Amino acid sequence: MMGESVAEWPLCMRIVLSPLLLLWFGTRVYVLPCIGVAMQRMLRCCCRGFLRHVCCGCGLTFTDTSFPATDKSIGKELTHKFKAAGGGVEWKRADLIKARDDDEPFHLFNKGVKAEDVKQGALGDCWLVAAMATLAGTMPGAIKKLFGNSERSYRGKYKVRLFDITQDRWRTITVDDNIPTRHGNPIFAKPNGKELWVVLLEKAVAKFCGSYSNIAGGFEAWGLKVLTGNHVWTFRRLKSARPGKPGQWRRYEFLFKPSADNKRDASSVGTEEVHESDKFWGVLLTYAQGRKGAMCCSITGPVSERVRKDGLIENHAYSIMRAIDMHGEQLIQIRNPWGKKGEWKGRWADGTSEWKTSPLISVAVGHENNDNDGTFWMCWEDFREVWMEITICSRSTDASDLALDVHEDLGCPGPCVGCLGGCFGYWCLCRGCKHVICPTKSKETTRKGRKCTGLICCV
Repeated sequence: MMGESVAEWPLCMRIVLSPLLLLWFGTRVYVLPCIGVAMQRMLRCCCRGFLRHVCCGCGLTFTDTSFPATDKSIGKELTHKFKAAGGGVEWKRADLIKARDDDEPFHLFNKGVKAEDVKQGALGDCWLVAAMATLAGTMPGAIKKLFGNSERSYRGKYKVRLFDITQDRWRTITVDDNIPTRHGNPIFAKPNGKELWVVLLEKAVAKFCGSYSNIAGGFEAWGLKVLTGNHVWTFRRLKSARPGKPGQWRRYEFLFKPSADNKRDASSVGTEEVHESDKFWGVLLTYAQGRKGAMCCSITGPVSERVRKDGLIENHAYSIMRAIDMHGEQLIQIRNPWGKKGEWKGRWADGTSEWKTSPLISVAVGHENNDNDGTFWMCWEDFREVWMEITICSRSTDASDLALDVHEDLGCPGPCVGCLGGCFGYWCLCRGCKHVICPTKSKETTRKGRKCTGLICCV
């Protein structure tokens, strides 16, 4: 992508050419796509019935024969599991899947990309769903740029970019919108509203790996790597030598060893890089602030997905959404990819007294007392005693992260609304300068920890 190549230019060159670069990318990202999508929608509005009849009646609806709607794509293990439970899988086109609470069909993206869009289904791919959610919540542009489509396709054909670790390059995976369902609902990853990108992205990864069964169980690091192509590593908490003292955090490098039989095969190797607990908080804060990284966390245990007394789930990946240092409080916001349950029951949990005694923090972070949405807060003092692994993806951010929101729900005026909003943010809120002139590059080394320099240090 040109945005990625411009990020390699020297800073002085980007500054000198900034007027031309900003004008070019602003036109390329917002104006030209707006014109193209608006013309397509006008054509569809005029010929909606005819186009649907032609696509369905003349065989123009796309069917992916390389990943067919059969048990082969589901995989042997899942197929046997569903049949043993007395039910099978029914494949349905997106036209036949109704969105929650009404009869309006799915859109590719609905009112932007958000972590709340994502829910895990009947497949043990929490490692992938957590990676999708943390990117959607912290860097929505990273999700949008994976898709070659800007809106729902009438042919049901979608192109998704995934990073091939074996070949060290991006690959385009083409999928149709035939979705595995049971009782009319998607059986695996579930959209939480009217967005289709969630099930399509999971399907693209399943096709990339050979079947849905092949993506059951895995590392969050692999999920972040294949979705971003950036550097990824894990920190693991070491046992403290002295009782009452927080354990240190050691960095582990992932050695990806993909093969024809298992594209996700990987192992981890410990390094000599170790951080004291207090200093490691600064490292997390660095990656949380300025959108420099995407993070996930987990708790290891002897039993898969065992619910602990504190409400959390062992051997289950969670997304780290935000980190704040405010009025002497160090807090982390975490999300369970199930979209419900599995929430922390200790200090700073939903409904606890800490939110009532700290109204300024509650207002600043927009806290909502919803105890069944899968999202919750913890203080760093409790976090470092409970969680055992933190996976960090050092993100590259550049002009390729910018995308036009075509507002599919608004019909023909949608692209114009998205163009005006996008241009306002691009020029008036300095998003153009941030992504085009001052991009960030993924680094192999851990960024130095930062400290809060004022009363509020918040993302």
